[in-house]
Amino acid sequence: MKRSGVLSDRRSKVAGDGTDEAARLKRSSIRSLRPGEPDPEGEPRLYKNAGGYTRARWKVGTAEYVERYLREPDGTLSRDRPGARTLDPERVVNLYQSGLSTTSVAREVGCTPGAVSRLLARRGVPIRAKADYLPPVDIEKARELYLGGMGVEDVARAVDVTPQRLLKLLRQAGVTIRRQGRPKGKPSKAATYQTEFLHQRPAVIARADGACEARIDGICSGPATHVHHRLTRGQGGDNSMENLCALCFQCHRYIHNHPEWSYANGWLRPMVASHHALR
Repeated sequence: MKRSGVLSDRRSKVAGDGTDEAARLKRSSIRSLRPGEPDPEGEPRLYKNAGGYTRARWKVGTAEYVERYLREPDGTLSRDRPGARTLDPERVVNLYQSGLSTTSVAREVGCTPGAVSRLLARRGVPIRAKADYLPPVDIEKARELYLGGMGVEDVARAVDVTPQRLLKLLRQAGVTIRRQGRPKGKPSKAATYQTEFLHQRPAVIARADGACEARIDGICSGPATHVHHRLTRGQGGDNSMENLCALCFQCHRYIHNHPEWSYANGWLRPMVASHHALR
């Protein structure tokens, strides 16, 4: 009963003639000018559609509009880009077979990608898949780095590919993907991984006397403002003092942006059965 009363109140507000609510809900009407009908006074607003045609629209009343397509002096519709029938088929095919995508070809000849695709289909040209445009990946290098203990994101950065694509390529190559997550031996509910880290952070910086421990030549900015995990949490790393080190912002960023150098110099550790063996 209460709900029906609310609805009836809303209907009464909308149904009242001349109310602001009724005017607001009134829908705009747009009609095309009839042949021979003169254009209204004033400057119209111009709208272009995907095909390159232009519509001129005038406001003639409250929420009322009229419009027409612009035409050339000979009566044909005005268009700022060629249609599929006016394209040079040989040029389109040659551009596409040179390695350009349909979007790039469309931009080159001044039409829509759909027009290019339809023209290529009529000419019997096979359309390339999206995967054909992806850069090649050195899967052997990626496999070697991953099996050597590197994390997925570090390997992906080393071979210049996204982590998602790297995982797909590794699975296709028959590589068993390591399970990621927190290390075994979960802390108590009162002492989570993050609270352990926050507890250790001041001690790590104090151990380094507030200075960066990496001190990479030409990179280091001096004061230690970050605490870094040599073996990342995703690979099973913990918050022990041996696994943590104090770094400046610049060195911390350099270490993660150059994983191969970092693994070689001990600032990142590969995942093994027990990371304590690397201490």
